[in-house]
Amino acid sequence: MISLLMPTRGRPHNMRDVTFSARDTAVGEVELCFAIDDDDEPSIEMAQTLHVKAVVGPRHTLSACYNDAAEVATGDLLMGCCDSVLFLTPGWDEMVQAEFDRVPDKILLVFGDDEIHHGGGATLPFLHRRWMEVVGRFYAPYFSAEYVDTWCHEIAKSLGRAVYLPNLITQHRHPLAGTAPMDKTHEERMARIVDDDVAGTWLRTAPERLAEADLLRAAMS
Repeated sequence: MISLLMPTRGRPHNMRDVTFSARDTAVGEVELCFAIDDDDEPSIEMAQTLHVKAVVGPRHTLSACYNDAAEVATGDLLMGCCDSVLFLTPGWDEMVQAEFDRVPDKILLVFGDDEIHHGGGATLPFLHRRWMEVVGRFYAPYFSAEYVDTWCHEIAKSLGRAVYLPNLITQHRHPLAGTAPMDKTHEERMARIVDDDVAGTWLRTAPERLAEADLLRAAMS
């Protein structure tokens, strides 16, 4: 089973869209795990309506939200998803599973076309639970915005274990692509990038990425 990990804030309509698109296009069972702030009543109510998992707590970093969702996920495959995604490829789950089935040690990152980067970045990566077990968590804990997916993609590329599936369309609706409005959640994200010196954090943590790659390399067969 694949578990989709999704921080969300103030977008109950997006929660509905991603849930229906994931379920309607998958062949097998899909588990949706949202991380929701405890002051976001509309999103909490939507999670109840959709009968999906929800971790509800005080507002904190993007990294922490993904890791909280990972803690309640039960699938062997985990996707760093978001509430703005639409799954447009029928049988997407079987496509992803087939790639992991080819790799006995499961140290692998798989990603599709988000219709923004077209393979240039793994913005919506799939990882096996074994990756999380080796490094001790799903995403690096340092980021309030951006870079959580880049962290894993850079490591996977260094290991020769990043697989891009151009026929797997996981559309990321985003203001950059003209497919989503610039809402308050986006505005707050952009402010955090500057206020929290996210790019500086990325540069300062380079040694940790190297160490993490070594851990994963040792787990490869």
